[in-house]
Amino acid sequence: MSAAAEPAAGDGVPPCLLFVDDEQAVLDGLRDLLRRERRAWRVVFALGPERALAELAAGTFDVVVADMRMPGMDGAELLELVRGKYPATTRIVLSGHADRGAVLRVMPVAHQYLQKPCDAEVLRSTLGRALALRSLLQSRAIRDLVGGLKALPSLSDSYAALQRAAADESATGGDLARIVERDPAMCAKVLQLANSACLGASRRVTSVRHAVTFLGTELLKALAVSTSVFSALERCAHGAREARRIQERALVAAAACVEILPAGAARDTAVAAALLHGVGEVLLGLVAPEEYAHIVASCAASGTAPHELERGAFGASHAEAGAYLLGMWGLPHDIVEAVAFHHAPDTLRRGEQAACMALHLADAFAHAVCEGARDEAPTERCDGAFLERAGLVAEVGVWWRRVVERAAVLRAADTVTPRS
Repeated sequence: MSAAAEPAAGDGVPPCLLFVDDEQAVLDGLRDLLRRERRAWRVVFALGPERALAELAAGTFDVVVADMRMPGMDGAELLELVRGKYPATTRIVLSGHADRGAVLRVMPVAHQYLQKPCDAEVLRSTLGRALALRSLLQSRAIRDLVGGLKALPSLSDSYAALQRAAADESATGGDLARIVERDPAMCAKVLQLANSACLGASRRVTSVRHAVTFLGTELLKALAVSTSVFSALERCAHGAREARRIQERALVAAAACVEILPAGAARDTAVAAALLHGVGEVLLGLVAPEEYAHIVASCAASGTAPHELERGAFGASHAEAGAYLLGMWGLPHDIVEAVAFHHAPDTLRRGEQAACMALHLADAFAHAVCEGARDEAPTERCDGAFLERAGLVAEVGVWWRRVVERAAVLRAADTVTPRS
């Protein structure tokens, strides 16, 4: 029997990982590197893509890690097949070839890209994080929750087109702008965000092309997802008002992430995750509109954090529900992780917390701003013990004052309306 022909993780057995490379020496090195993990994980090594496809056909894998350049079928082609046939499997590229063309080709089909030679601790950490996220999102409560929805919100054609453009080395800003201009709802959101000042815009942006250049591809894709999901809620009875409420908080949270983190990859991840972290609320509102409306009212009356009541009612919070949906759609792993754990950033290890920490604080700030708070930082909404351990207590007040100032700019532009 193939080593892969065992039940998958989540059914009471260890998670199963498949490594694919066309060099036996590389596979032998990975086998030695992961020797200590093999008590907790089932690890299968496939010499070449044909053997990998045979292993995949024989059983279920939680993670596939593939080399990029292999004869006959390269890593991007293999992971494209995995995405089509086994969409729940986490897909990682481990390659020594990091030219721009290769990276762009694999972006739409891989959740992560690791460079050879890969540090042992980086590899273990990456795999551990991927499996932890899968374990969280594959809970029975999440599956039952999503299964209760007759039709999931579908992604717009704009998102698929942006994905293809991101993988095309010859694509220009004009190409991206033309994609956005074909989608009126997306066009409106792009101009709104580019002019909101939450990302530091210093002048009025009236051209979609200028807005697209300012925002960048990853933020455009996050906006495309956001537009698709919230339009589903707006079509429901009383949904338009709720969608606006959630989107307002998302915009303030994105602004907060810009204040909390310096420019760089972690900030980009946090801002994209902030724009999407309310997706789970939309999902819960579509699955059980009356029950979720009651939770929203109870939170407003009592000050209780929504995720606490959601777990009692549904067995899972909007954070896990939203991350599950984003993961199903194949969004980048770091964005899905930040959304999933933004109520519990301490779940991640210190070096992996930046985006999640920023979103944790940004979410608390956004709730407070949209409820009209202006004075002290809303630390009661945050994990105080986490802030203490991370040495962030002194910074919270500084960040809060900056976010309040930015929110005033957003309100002046009629983007955020304080709640009475």
